Amino acid sequence: MKLEPLKRLTDSKLKSLLAQTRTAEEAVPDGSVPGLRIRLFPGGAANWTLALRVTGEGGINRNGKPLLGRKIRVSLGNYPQVSLQAARAQANHLIEEAKRGINPKVALAQSATAYSLTVRKLSEKYLKLCVLAGARLGEELRDRLRHAHQSDHRRQARRARHARGGA
Repeated sequence: MKLEPLKRLTDSKLKSLLAQTRTAEEAVPDGSVPGLRIRLFPGGAANWTLALRVTGEGGINRNGKPLLGRKIRVSLGNYPQVSLQAARAQANHLIEEAKRGINPKVALAQSATAYSLTVRKLSEKYLKLCVLAGARLGEELRDRLRHAHQSDHRRQARRARHARGGA
């Protein structure tokens, strides 16, 4: 049995694949980047994925050579928001990182923080700055309204006394 090389995907091929109706998920490999696939779903959605192994995550053999870890799959985004060329470029970058021993999932998780803030730290900061400060502002506002209401009530009482002819 003779193996045929995988064919490179093209934009026109992707559009024709998306136009087809399907009842199950289908993964179509790209022949130009190893591990790059587009997953086609029955609802018409398409998602780029990259399957790869990270050098060194499988340990080291007796000769000191780093072994590949288990296969991981990284999502690169939805088609057509992420184009074929962009998916290939991102996949090549992640493959190079994996060869250097950098796990793309870990790298993406670390870069997904805003100014090195985790979701937990960000939510704590929000609570401190907005909610608690808002509560303090709410207390101040309530006190001001109570004071204004009392002053207004005193003023109305004085007017009523003055209208009746009192002092």
